[in-house]
Amino acid sequence: MEKYTAAAEKYFNKLDENAKSQAIYRKLLKWHCPEEKKDKAKSLFKKMDHLNFLDSKTPFNDMTHMYYHMKQLDKVKEVYNEIEQRNISRE
Repeated sequence: MEKYTAAAEKYFNKLDENAKSQAIYRKLLKWHCPEEKKDKAKSLFKKMDHLNFLDSKTPFNDMTHMYYHMKQLDKVKEVYNEIEQRNISRE
C-alpha cells in the first residue's frame, strides 16, 4: 500500500494549488492515516485547517483512527476535544 501512497502523494504534489480541492486533501489524508505516517498526516491536517477544509467530522475521524491504532489514546482525546471546540457534529 505504501507504493500507492507514494504515487498519490507524487500526483498531489504536481497539482496546481487551485486544483487541490477539499476532496483531494481528504483522500490524501485517508491514505496517510492507515499507514500510520503520523508526521505526514499531521502536516496535511494542519494544511487543511489553514485552508478551512476541516468543516466536517471526516478528517477528524481519520486522525482519531490513526492515533487509536498507534495506541496514542491521549491524542484521540485531543481530537475529540477539538471536534467539540469547533462545534462539529459527530453524526
